[in-house]
Amino acid sequence: MSDIDGTLTGDAAALDELKLILESHRDRVSFGVASGRSPALVEEAVLEFGLPAPELIIAAAGSEIAEPDWLGAAWAGQMAPGWDRAATERLLAGVDGLVAQDSAGQGAFKVSWLAGVAAAERARLALDGAGVRANLVHSHGRFLDVMPRGVDKGSAVRFAAERLGAGLERTIVAGDSGNDEAMLLCGARPVLVANFDREVAHLAARPDVYTAPRPHAGGVIDGLRYHGAIAG
Repeated sequence: MSDIDGTLTGDAAALDELKLILESHRDRVSFGVASGRSPALVEEAVLEFGLPAPELIIAAAGSEIAEPDWLGAAWAGQMAPGWDRAATERLLAGVDGLVAQDSAGQGAFKVSWLAGVAAAERARLALDGAGVRANLVHSHGRFLDVMPRGVDKGSAVRFAAERLGAGLERTIVAGDSGNDEAMLLCGARPVLVANFDREVAHLAARPDVYTAPRPHAGGVIDGLRYHGAIAG
């Protein structure tokens, strides 16, 4: 499982190398993505960058599973109880410094804003003060995703691994930013690529997180080798 923007992308030559590796190991390595993009934008990225067809697509920062369909329906059923999207959006509309993202950034289980660090903290305080149970994920210093409590890329990966019968100990996850942190710490085998954002810099000091020497897709390749998915 890999994030797309900044993790797979950013080094075209390394991405081409990774695509060849995945093609030559497709009998033993499955490919999936976990992105902040909407399902439609994930599909665009797969076409734009010539990625292999993902067998598992976690989208919208973990609030949607787009592939396979049956798994996405099951995941939505887990999130629906207690989630009031409209009320959450109304509450946050009055928070200073939040600017609603366009429709491509919104989802049934995700309300998304442009927000700096201070505005994101004000949003957190507003939700806590109103007793709204939600998870706030701030990434790249400017994207704020508000989702049902306990929902993020990490919980989506755990759910998928359980339902698909693929143990977390055999699942490699790669990322570079704040919305990847929960995935990197979900119990799978983590890969933090070298171009990581400062918001996840603390992960590089953790002995249970592999920090790749190379950035972007090159770091993903390093992680696959480190975790034994491909020969070193």
